[in-house]
Amino acid sequence: MKLFFRRYSKYLKEHYKSFIVVLFSSLMVALSTAWGTYLVKPTLDEIFINKDTHMLKILPFLVILAYLGKSGGMYLGTYFTNFIGLDIVKKIRNTMLESLLKMEMDFFNRTKKGELIARITNDIGLIRASLSNYLSESIREGLTIVGLVGVVIYQSPKLALVGLVIMPLAAIPISKIIRKVKKLAKAHQESNAKITARLSEVFNNVEAIKISNGEKLEHKAFVKENEAFFKIGIKNIAVAEISSPLMEFLGSIAIALVIYLGGNEVIKGHISVGAFFSFITALFMLYTPIKRLTRIVSNFQEALVASDRIHEILEREPAIVDGELTLDDSIHTIEFKKVWLAY
Repeated sequence: MKLFFRRYSKYLKEHYKSFIVVLFSSLMVALSTAWGTYLVKPTLDEIFINKDTHMLKILPFLVILAYLGKSGGMYLGTYFTNFIGLDIVKKIRNTMLESLLKMEMDFFNRTKKGELIARITNDIGLIRASLSNYLSESIREGLTIVGLVGVVIYQSPKLALVGLVIMPLAAIPISKIIRKVKKLAKAHQESNAKITARLSEVFNNVEAIKISNGEKLEHKAFVKENEAFFKIGIKNIAVAEISSPLMEFLGSIAIALVIYLGGNEVIKGHISVGAFFSFITALFMLYTPIKRLTRIVSNFQEALVASDRIHEILEREPAIVDGELTLDDSIHTIEFKKVWLAY
């Protein structure tokens, strides 16, 4: 992962001002989300239990303000992250094509055109998703987790210990899932490149296929490639998607324990009804950014594989460099000997 960000750090540095806006918007979302869960306490305690009419006039506006801050932060973050991502994709595509055009003809003879097209389109698209969506979402969700954990601990440190202790247990199986996803992501992208290459060959040579009556043969070959793509894709989904249900299950155990223990605390008068519901709301909402982060890390594996595939070309030196040789004498005439053409 360090190598990934080192490769694209120069592009990110060019957008440091936009990145500051993304950080600010993520902080807005995190604080607004945490504030919204905290407001549950005064809403229940002051309005519904203490019948405070003054708070009845103030709290609705505070709730609106909290969600306004969250909505504004989401919009700013989405706009600027997509701006960064699209601009970086544009520059990488330009650089990649420039590198390809410098390659010797032998490289193009050995490499399928569809494979190159897949790297410039599909692989770079995954890079865009990682540099814009995944990066911004991980920052936003990470800050949101910090804010919600702060509310949970503030309302009841005792219950927080119960509610939060289960989360690290999920890290063990999820880390194994992520490693498996990375392997499958590489196979999935390579399979996608094969399909693109196959289609490119078919469309570029459709006249030859029809002349030789090879329609059935080409279709059979494509069906085989397509079936392999399907099997790898469905296996990738089966492994990647198991992380969310796992978090749901572990979260339900934590919340069930909190409801039981928290209910006893409320009955004994150790914690107010408002504080408990503020706690449980924050805990409920806490599992959403955690699940999203898990999904982001899982999806990020595809971007890591795509980055390696892209830099295989960007870091490859052409075998023939124009202007590398210097002739001792000037060229006056060019003569062709034993030249023949077959068709």
